[in-house]
Amino acid sequence: MTYRNGKIDLKNERFSKNRSFKGIKKKIAKKYKIKNSPLTIYSLKTHSNSSLSINKKIFLGLGFVSALSAEDYKSSVYWLNSVNENNNNKSYYISPLRTWAGGNRNFTQNYNNSQLYIGTKNASAMPNNSSIWFGEKGYVGFITGVFKAKDIFITGAVGSGNEWKTGGGAILVFESSNELSANGAYFQNNRAGTQTSWINLISNNSVNLTNTDFGNQTPNGGFNAMGRKITYNGGIVNGGNFGFDNVDSNG
Repeated sequence: MTYRNGKIDLKNERFSKNRSFKGIKKKIAKKYKIKNSPLTIYSLKTHSNSSLSINKKIFLGLGFVSALSAEDYKSSVYWLNSVNENNNNKSYYISPLRTWAGGNRNFTQNYNNSQLYIGTKNASAMPNNSSIWFGEKGYVGFITGVFKAKDIFITGAVGSGNEWKTGGGAILVFESSNELSANGAYFQNNRAGTQTSWINLISNNSVNLTNTDFGNQTPNGGFNAMGRKITYNGGIVNGGNFGFDNVDSNG
C-alpha cells in the first residue's frame, strides 16, 4: 500500500505477524540505489574522526542500563566517514549535526553488537528537538549513509535536503540486528531539486515507532520499515511512498 501526497494520522496501529502492510519492495533499503544526483564543484573536507567519551545512563525500551564509556560519533558522521567498531554491548551516540557533500558520497557505519543512539547527546529516550541533517546551503551532493548496530534508538529530526531546495538529497538506512526504536522522531525528505530521497528502517527482529512522523517532498521518495514485527503507535505520514514489510507475515 502506498500513500501519496496525503496527510494520514496513524494512531495506535499495530503491524505484527497477523497483519501485513506491504511497502514498495523495489525501493527497499538494501539496494542503496541513487537516482537523479547531479554534480557540482566539489568542496573539500579534511577527514578526521575524533570521539568524546563520557559517563551516562542509556534509556532502553525495557529499562535503564549504565554506559560507562558511551562515545559520541558526531564527527565521523559530519565528515561522512565509514566506521567499523567491533565491541560487545558498547553504547555509541550521534549528537545533533548538519553535514553536506559537494558531490556524491557514500559511507557505512557499523557498530557491531552494540547500541547506537541517534539525535541525542545524552542518549535520553525522551523526545527532543535535536536534528541530524544531510544537506546544507546550496550544496547539491547526494549522500548514501548506512548505520548498522545491534540496537538502534532514534529521536528528534532526521532528514535531508539543502536549504535552497536544489539538492542535498539522501538515502539513509538504519539497520539493527535486534531492535530498532523511534520515539518522538520526525523523518523528513525535503525537496532537493530532482533528487529522490528515501529513509529505511530495518530490523532482523522488531521495529517500534512511537509518536513518529514522516514527511516527503521529493519525487517518488518515501520511507520503508521492515522487520519481523512492526509496531506504530501514533504519528503522521505526509506525502511520498510509505511501506511496511513484515518478514514473518510474508513467509
